[in-house]
Amino acid sequence: MNKNNYSTVIDFGSNNLRLSVFNKDSKNIFSISKEILVKNDFEEHSKLLNFLIRSAEKKISSHLENLVVLYDHPEFYSIDLSIKKDFDQPVHLKDIYYSLIMEANLLITHNYIKDKIIHLITAKSIIDGKEYFENFNNDKKTKSIIIELKYLCLNFERYNKILNIFKKNNLQILNLYCSSYIKSFSLKKVVLARVEEIIKLVFKDICFSDELNNFQNSTLVLTGSGSNLFDKNSFHLDIKYNFAEISFYEENDSEICNAGYNFDKSENNEMKFLSKSKKKLGFFEKFFNLFSR
Repeated sequence: MNKNNYSTVIDFGSNNLRLSVFNKDSKNIFSISKEILVKNDFEEHSKLLNFLIRSAEKKISSHLENLVVLYDHPEFYSIDLSIKKDFDQPVHLKDIYYSLIMEANLLITHNYIKDKIIHLITAKSIIDGKEYFENFNNDKKTKSIIIELKYLCLNFERYNKILNIFKKNNLQILNLYCSSYIKSFSLKKVVLARVEEIIKLVFKDICFSDELNNFQNSTLVLTGSGSNLFDKNSFHLDIKYNFAEISFYEENDSEICNAGYNFDKSENNEMKFLSKSKKKLGFFEKFFNLFSR
């Protein structure tokens, strides 16, 4: 939170720039967007960014400095890593779980030195042979643990280009996130298709028996500007695809920025844990970091 009790989120898109300001009660008090007419031109981005910031500052009568930025680019890529530990005696999960994640993080940072870790996603944990896809009780003891992780990365060259655009406007990026991941995280629903033909192809070629045993408890979400051409009565699916609801997801300026704000404040943001842990590195970790550069 800024010293003036405002938080600012910018969706730094390729077609539009969006900005939202949130007050200390997490209420969206101002949103604005501008279309980017000249594509792949960082000067254009910089001018529009300056316009959005000045418009927001004028509206809320306060200076904005520190921002959360949502960004997307084809150069984002993922790294999958699995780390396993067996113990002679049962140990408390809370004593070893995050130290194992830090160990995995060190492996990534020292082997992918040209890339910036943007997101760390815990895909699955296997504790004494039992799989967990979400949170679990870390007070229990275990003799065996496997943590499957996914790192979403961006090369430092592009990352620094984005940072410099904001520095040019006297702005500092507190956190930068992949907007596609944030949007999907916010939706919490399966986005299957945009139009009826794609839906039929998807249902024809993919077996959902393991993921969606009961369609009646599931929601089909259509996304993209093309979905605006249809209404809920436009689709007549086979009875076996009897979804509880067919929804049309329409993005707007405040909704996208809201997703970024909520994620930045959420406990699901494991990058926050990593940044805090870096400040508490012990002697041997610091020694390892120094001679691994």
